[in-house]
Amino acid sequence: MRAVDSDPSLAGRYRTALMARAEVLAEQALEVVFEPPRLDPLTGRVDPGWVLRQRLKWDALRWHASKLDPRKYGEKQMVEAEVTQRTINYVVALPPPMKSVEEMDAEAERVLRPGGGGR
Repeated sequence: MRAVDSDPSLAGRYRTALMARAEVLAEQALEVVFEPPRLDPLTGRVDPGWVLRQRLKWDALRWHASKLDPRKYGEKQMVEAEVTQRTINYVVALPPPMKSVEEMDAEAERVLRPGGGGR
């Protein structure tokens, strides 16, 4: 690995090769998943031992692919974010306060009172 670490060109090619190998393993895992089931000759049902073996093969291929290319096949995804502080004045966005019941009663009285300047 010292040769890979010391030569940037070789390191890039090595990384590309690892990613290609991970792709092959992922494709092999899909082939395992879509392989037609083996039936038990006595019962005609799917052989449970075969199912467990297929699951083990799929898990091993998936695990190996996740080690070769963790960004694409890994369990955890790294999230990088740059956060800047931004202050928003929410008071401006609020609607004007509602009138109190007393203010609405006084306004109704003024409008409905005869000769009180209503329409």
